[in-house]
Amino acid sequence: MYYEGMGVPKDDDEAVKWVRMAAEQDYEQAQRILPILLRKKQEGSDPANVRKKKFQNQKSVKQLRAAVEEKYSYRDLQGVDWDARFAEFESRLVDTQTSRQFAILAGQLLRWTPFSIRMVKPSPAFGEAEAFVPTWTLIK
Repeated sequence: MYYEGMGVPKDDDEAVKWVRMAAEQDYEQAQRILPILLRKKQEGSDPANVRKKKFQNQKSVKQLRAAVEEKYSYRDLQGVDWDARFAEFESRLVDTQTSRQFAILAGQLLRWTPFSIRMVKPSPAFGEAEAFVPTWTLIK
C-alpha cells in the first residue's frame, strides 16, 4: 500500500518498515520483496534514475497524446477539451514512480465522463448465440 500509494500517501520508508516487520515474522513473500524494495528505494533516490524515469514518462505522455489525437475514433464525439485534460494531468503523469501509477493516472485522464451502466434488453437475435457458441448462456 505505502509503496504504491494506494489509499495512503506514497511513503517508501513506511513500506520498507511494514515489509521488514512481516519478513522478520517469517512471511515468505515479504522476505522475497524486502531486498527488491530496498534496492528500488536506493535507486529512486539516485538523481540520474529520477531523471531517466521522468524522461521515459514524458515520452509516454507524448505517445498517449498522439494516440488520442491520431487514432482515437471517438475523440470529438463528446466535445472533450483534450488540451485541457492533458494540461491537467501531464505533470502528474511525468512525476509517477511506477508503471502502475502511470497507468492508473492515464486511465483517469481518459475517463472524461463518469461511467454509467445502462441495462438494456437484449435483442431477440441475441438469444440465438447459444446455437453458435456452445458455452454461451443468456442470463435472463
